[in-house]
Amino acid sequence: MEYTLEPENTTKTPTLQPKTINIINTEIETPPKTNKQKITFICKHPDKEEPIRISKVKYIKNNKQITTSGTWISTNEQGQILTNSALGQLLTHYKIKNPKDLKTAETTTDDKNYLIIKAYN
Repeated sequence: MEYTLEPENTTKTPTLQPKTINIINTEIETPPKTNKQKITFICKHPDKEEPIRISKVKYIKNNKQITTSGTWISTNEQGQILTNSALGQLLTHYKIKNPKDLKTAETTTDDKNYLIIKAYN
């Protein structure tokens, strides 16, 4: 048998469309090769049976441009999440103080077409 490269876009897995998701749980993770922690939201998407994991957010940075970032935990000396961090902006947008209080969220996609949490109007 002779093997050749498949044409682009012929076997891509269907992606989930941005919709409102329900947050089932949150986890604190430390990704490999870093000593920083981030919040991962375990979510139920209306079009998928199994839960999905989201740890990125799209938000307005410095009141200027829409940007995408991981939900990294950045805190002040008192251990409070910094308001100007991506996670802080997500909490501010949904009017909550703790990531565990997020019960539903809107989603959008990043530049690779993965679902991420939308934290802007």
